[in-house]
Amino acid sequence: MSKTMKMIADIGLIPQISLNDPADAEPLGRALVKGGIPIAEVALDQDTSLKVIQTLSKQVPDIIVGAGMIRTVDQARSAVKAGVQFIITPSFNPAVTRWCLANTANTVEIIPGITSLADIERARDIGLTVYNFFPAISGGIAALKTLFDLFEDIKFIPMGGIDRTVMNDYLDLPNVAAVAGKFMTPSDIIKNKNWGEITALCKKVFKHLLRFELGHIGLHADTHNHAEIITNDLCTLMLQNKCIKGDRCFVGSAIEVYDRSIPGSTGYICIDTRDIERAIAYYKRRGVEFDRERCIKDETGKTNIIYLKKEVHGLAIHLHQKTK
Repeated sequence: MSKTMKMIADIGLIPQISLNDPADAEPLGRALVKGGIPIAEVALDQDTSLKVIQTLSKQVPDIIVGAGMIRTVDQARSAVKAGVQFIITPSFNPAVTRWCLANTANTVEIIPGITSLADIERARDIGLTVYNFFPAISGGIAALKTLFDLFEDIKFIPMGGIDRTVMNDYLDLPNVAAVAGKFMTPSDIIKNKNWGEITALCKKVFKHLLRFELGHIGLHADTHNHAEIITNDLCTLMLQNKCIKGDRCFVGSAIEVYDRSIPGSTGYICIDTRDIERAIAYYKRRGVEFDRERCIKDETGKTNIIYLKKEVHGLAIHLHQKTK
């Protein structure tokens, strides 16, 4: 997977845009970046599209710009010249695909559309492993599950008919790299040039993807007897059941009290997330560092728990992959 594709997969969401006025490109792009989704796929369906791509690539720092609906080599050439980092075709187009592979020197990701197993085999034979997938015409989630059984090394980007209500169902599939749609960039909001609302919507969508929740809190105690006293007091206050498991006393499921030293000067906070890998990538984009030595993986090698390097007011913080 290329560097660009890795960044797209880390975010998991591709806002699709189509603008009548190229002057809207910069404020829209900045709104996407501010909203935590620094990606834009510009459909090459208008005379203004190339200018929109050029403006985004030159004027909006940190955004990943792509071109969609590419059907000809001339369109691909123009999009690359305008500054795209990825190209999406609606179907498998051998001429466009060959041109991109031969002329972009691995700087532009080509993501061909597939509509059949034959398309997958042809694209796979030339080394492509990420494809555009239209759920509405290709069988949706059921089809993707079947395709994973046949091609475990292939990733897909579903688009068309995707919205916030179903996006996580697709992103939970092991062979989905990201989902694309206009639900992050509704035409009515763009028409009204309400860029703050675009930012707010992106934050809401990304929050829905990660779904951060307080998992539980861990506290220190000097001795086991002290741990039980703390637990008893908290259970009484919170009307919770007390449970003792070895060196840990539980206040319901919300608080663990240890009779030994644990991470954090005063204790720790566990933050649950439904997508720990994308949560880690999200924090890293904001400069947060992780302690890889305090990382627990499951039997498949996927991260289950990882600690942040920095404490917050004496509390260690760790992310935890919540069961989906």
